Amino acid sequence: MSGNKAPFAQTTLENARRGAATTGIERSLSVAVLGPAVDDSPGSGGWKRQQIYDALGELGHRPFFPEERVERDSLWVDREIQILSAPDVNLVIVLQTADSIGVMGELPAFVREASIVSKTAVLTPVQHYKPTESFLANAVSYYRVRVPYAQQHFDECRLLNDCREIVSDFLSGNSPLVLAPEF
Repeated sequence: MSGNKAPFAQTTLENARRGAATTGIERSLSVAVLGPAVDDSPGSGGWKRQQIYDALGELGHRPFFPEERVERDSLWVDREIQILSAPDVNLVIVLQTADSIGVMGELPAFVREASIVSKTAVLTPVQHYKPTESFLANAVSYYRVRVPYAQQHFDECRLLNDCREIVSDFLSGNSPLVLAPEF
């Protein structure tokens, strides 16, 4: 798993090389993967986020964790907005879980940024996805691609398949997400 993770740039390069060699994909996407803090505890939200990152890398894409590119201070959300709204970030996948406190602040902040909303898919627990019943659920409803999931879905790794489908649909043009014209 990720106990002995390589530095970010090296990991990204290795993922791109390995994926391009094994998947035969024609285009490699830069994908920001947001969610709870990454950890090695099986079944945790951070563990699932790392699995999503790894699965995207195995497909030949260039996943990254935005927090590895920003310093955590009082302006970190603004800096993250700058990173995610950049045209070289093709796709944003947000994993919302019970232990993803940061996401609860980020999703409402990102809503005001059309360049982020247009390329973001939000994976949210079904029990939290109740539009009009909470501030966070209302924020989630602004995103075009919302994937409510049950705990069983999470436990059985179906979220990884959902992420693969999101990327595949995005590349094939069968997604409401918008691909930057520079791509």
